[in-house]
Amino acid sequence: MVGGASWAYLLNALSALAMGWLADRWIRLRRSPTIVYKGGMAANHLAGIACMIGMVTLPAAGSIAA
Repeated sequence: MVGGASWAYLLNALSALAMGWLADRWIRLRRSPTIVYKGGMAANHLAGIACMIGMVTLPAAGSIAA
């Protein structure tokens, strides 16, 4: 259980760093900060929904991966 949870926290931390870097880069390229931040949040919510659907519909191994 600890191994699975630690991978989830590591993935979350790396994703936050990557999105922060990408958002800063887009904003420096004169993109609207509102669009950048709201677009990132929308993408994260859609990815979360896809993972939840995968947990319900996939077999055990796929459910754990989702």
